[in-house]
Amino acid sequence: MNCSQVFFFVFVCVLAFSSAVPRWSLFKEVEKWGHKIRDSVLNAGPPVVSAGKISKVYKEGGKSGKKGSSYISETPVVEGDINKNKTEFTYDNSPQCSPRGTTLNESLLNNISSLIDTKLAPDSKFMPNLKSLLREEVKTMIKSEINLVLPILKEELLDTLKNEFTESTDFLNHPQCDLKKIISDKNEIIKNLEFEQSRLKSECNEIQNRLITLEKISRDNNLEVQNVPEKKNENVQAIFLTLYRTFSINPFGSVADLQICRP
Repeated sequence: MNCSQVFFFVFVCVLAFSSAVPRWSLFKEVEKWGHKIRDSVLNAGPPVVSAGKISKVYKEGGKSGKKGSSYISETPVVEGDINKNKTEFTYDNSPQCSPRGTTLNESLLNNISSLIDTKLAPDSKFMPNLKSLLREEVKTMIKSEINLVLPILKEELLDTLKNEFTESTDFLNHPQCDLKKIISDKNEIIKNLEFEQSRLKSECNEIQNRLITLEKISRDNNLEVQNVPEKKNENVQAIFLTLYRTFSINPFGSVADLQICRP
């Protein structure tokens, strides 16, 4: 891990805690960490130079072509090239360093690790504030999520209740619909029967009137004999036939059609 990666790691750590730490406190913490990292880099000494790939810093009027500028080259050189080109190998406070500078990396990582352990220790002054801020942040996030989800849950619950209520009412209403249909059918049958009854009643009255008329007509053709003394072993039919002959009336029908009765 080179210095750029270390600084990137520190920057990510700072961003991770930035949501819970106030701005003024964050700036102070970053400033303190920067001073401690710089002191650790200065105390660690220059990077170890090997015959492999090293950094060459060209000062004023170098290959950059601009006055007062410098840049870093990653071109591999050997020890003879150092004396030949008389290139000045310097060490500044920039985060660029040799990939092989394990001593600097180890000391820097150790300092950063100890600093993080100190800040995140349970008895440090920074932890209570961090815990309270994290707690408040978590509460705020949970409340915001609940406020976002609650209307959706309410709508889903209302839809579910509406569907269940509709299903239950439909289930209860189904037998009532069947009963209504049966009752309507029975009412139709009753209406038909009433109509048939009224028709039959009118026909019955008509037949009764006809019967009365026929009875009247039949009475007009009847012959009624009253106050005839009754004799022993008398022949009533012979009496009526004698009357027919006397009055020259042709009897209708046969003799058997004569109905004789005494009161």
